[in-house]
Amino acid sequence: MKIHELCSGLHKLGITVPTDMWNIEETYFSNSKAEYVNVRDMDIFHVVRAFCKQVRNDDEVNIKQSLSTLKNQICDLQDKIEEQNYEK
Repeated sequence: MKIHELCSGLHKLGITVPTDMWNIEETYFSNSKAEYVNVRDMDIFHVVRAFCKQVRNDDEVNIKQSLSTLKNQICDLQDKIEEQNYEK
């Protein structure tokens, strides 16, 4: 199902579709077709896969995830230190 078909179907079901979803102008380079395609005309599964691929390959996202992991590890260590100090 194409993005524009999905938006139309959801609208007919009474689901509010954001206005910027009706006329999507962005294009995406399709490696399999070796050309740019309009996101609006892409299959929903292709859009999700392309998005996931971009997230996997986005260095900034990887850095944010690494920082988040480090932050969680630091918080865990702080909690353990506080527990040990409390027990003394």
